[in-house]
Amino acid sequence: MKKIIYCISGLGTDENIFSGLQIDGYRLQYLPWLRPHPDESVQAYAARMAAPITETLPIVLGVSFGGMIAIEIAKKITLRKIIILSGVKSDAELPLWMKVSGKL
Repeated sequence: MKKIIYCISGLGTDENIFSGLQIDGYRLQYLPWLRPHPDESVQAYAARMAAPITETLPIVLGVSFGGMIAIEIAKKITLRKIIILSGVKSDAELPLWMKVSGKL
């Protein structure tokens, strides 16, 4: 039985970003973006995103903002591994232009 890697795309993409990805011995399972609730924190949103994760010590792969959600999921449940592609581990790693545009 193959182990599962739970995949979270970036905000501008969907599961198709993972269509060409194959990892021997693993099955990729896409976690779709959910509609946020009004005034919902990122932490609460990540907890809802984690609901479909059924494995003990899962592996979560996140692309861009999906990586940030993966980090928040890791704060809720213990992961075997977290893989972040094209992302940052914290706000401190964001380039200045992203911080400024985020304020706008």
